[in-house]
Amino acid sequence: MRQGETLLIPARCDVHGQARIRLDGVIQFGPMPPPPLATVSLTWQSPTPLDGFFLMPREPMRTVPGPYTVRTGIDCRQLPPGTRDYNFGLYGRWTVNPAAMASEWFTTGSAETSYDSPEKVFGLADLARTVIAAGVNRQGYLDRVTLRVTRQ
Repeated sequence: MRQGETLLIPARCDVHGQARIRLDGVIQFGPMPPPPLATVSLTWQSPTPLDGFFLMPREPMRTVPGPYTVRTGIDCRQLPPGTRDYNFGLYGRWTVNPAAMASEWFTTGSAETSYDSPEKVFGLADLARTVIAAGVNRQGYLDRVTLRVTRQ
């Protein structure tokens, strides 16, 4: 169930068991998909350190739109009785892809000096790289999950 901006998943396990959780979701691009000059990476991360009882999802995340499934869980055998929350989320990072930049017109039409290449624009690649990096480079949580575990 959704609670604000966080997906809350209740889980129960006993003193002898392990809780296994399967997360099914869908990656969707917003109205403006990442530009071709961007490299996108998605990982599962926690904003706070986790104890050794929680198993962070390890499946690599695809960066194309479509469904995904990840598995996680909790080892309840040593977990103290009671309820505790484990917070984690899908973390995205966008960076400029240097290989894609190398073939763009503003890189090929740029010159290191105006003396050696007067037919090209001096410093065009540096200017374009600065502007593109400001628009592309970003990172942050795309979605958050709270696993609320109750050990009986």
